[in-house]
Amino acid sequence: MKALTQKTLILLAVAVLMGVGALWPDNRLDPTRDLPSIAAFPAEQVHRIEITKGQLQKVVIEGQLDEGFRVLQPYAGPADTLGIRPMLRALEDGVGMDLRLDEGSLDNYGVDDQNGILVELFAADEETPRVSFVVGNNVQGGSSFVRLKDSEVVYRAKVGGRQRYDREVSDWRDRMVLSWDIEALTDIELARIDAEPLHFQRVPAGVAPDGAVAFGPWELLQDRSYDVDQDGVTALARSMAVLRAGAVLSSDFDAGWDPPASQVTLRTVDGSSVTLSFGQDELEGAAFVRLDPTGSVYRVAGSARANSLLPRQAWLNRQLFQINSSSVASATLVDREGRRVLSLSDDGLWVLTEPRNVDTDSKQAMFTVNSLCDLRADFVIEASLEDAGLVKPSQTMTLKLSSGEVLELQVGSSFMEGGRLMHFVKTADSPLIYALRDGAGTNSGLAHLRRGWGRAD
Repeated sequence: MKALTQKTLILLAVAVLMGVGALWPDNRLDPTRDLPSIAAFPAEQVHRIEITKGQLQKVVIEGQLDEGFRVLQPYAGPADTLGIRPMLRALEDGVGMDLRLDEGSLDNYGVDDQNGILVELFAADEETPRVSFVVGNNVQGGSSFVRLKDSEVVYRAKVGGRQRYDREVSDWRDRMVLSWDIEALTDIELARIDAEPLHFQRVPAGVAPDGAVAFGPWELLQDRSYDVDQDGVTALARSMAVLRAGAVLSSDFDAGWDPPASQVTLRTVDGSSVTLSFGQDELEGAAFVRLDPTGSVYRVAGSARANSLLPRQAWLNRQLFQINSSSVASATLVDREGRRVLSLSDDGLWVLTEPRNVDTDSKQAMFTVNSLCDLRADFVIEASLEDAGLVKPSQTMTLKLSSGEVLELQVGSSFMEGGRLMHFVKTADSPLIYALRDGAGTNSGLAHLRRGWGRAD
């Protein structure tokens, strides 16, 4: 009896100890308990940004989102406000931590003093940052390891990824080569090392209802009768007037400036002008441009330089048809398989009326008609009718308008250009021959047009 009582007491003691252990506070980290947040801070109220990488490389930026920022340290100059904007917008509503991961072992997460990036945002005339956190390594899903300043706890949070803050010092510099008002441009002059100079101009033609200056069409000053591709020249103006660099290089970077491959001069309605000089050298699809012979060199997309070197023929009007789709009464395809006609039904759908009892996708048919009504070729090409296979076209696409007018696209033979399958095409009322991509498997090109008649190539 005594032994039994002693055993019972021992078991009771063990049970009490286990109960106390269950109630004792657990020192292990709870990954979701009482998670802090990075404080909200409206982007418009940020006046100072300090980015410190590894406690050694510190960049200080001051300014305002609307007026632009300037780099104050380690150099002085305009800051990349366009790149800073998404960073501030991502933080302005505050960022809650997703998980608590660890305490200590900071170097395992890249948030230690040597590897972390300290981000601090200040309001005007304040010495203490409103926002302060350290960004570490990236985590899958767009998150990063993060810790709050003066804390040893490591969290996971969506702060935009380390790459948003992990820049070289020079990458905080303003990368806008040019940012001019496209609507104010009147002249684009192209001077090229191996091609004739071209000068496109449009003259003011009154004032639009909104008070803006209205312009006439673009003209080629060397030949005012030249049928200028209005959309193409407008796109050229846009690509040059608002040009952003991928990187800013030193002024002594040699990209082949003697002489430049091309020089593009822009003028505005108020008489202002600027000249972009593109170097002769290219590197991995990039080109190099500068505004000032003694100023910075910018690395930009190679397409900007390529556009400045295009020959006169590239600026010839490539618009094959340009009409309102509501004026179309029927659309006809004639090819080696026969004739097919699309007509508008009483309920407003495009349906095949010839041959009878053959269906097509009415949505695709509508796309075909709309695409034909605003059809642009890829480029103008020099070829004879015989070489282009257009003496006897392989197929024709015809739009019959409600007025009785007929527009016809003639399709000749195919050829390869830059790895793409192209077709020689021309309109019935013009001697010019164009190239139109096949576009099989895409929503553009000849194959896309044929699908509206139920032709699957």
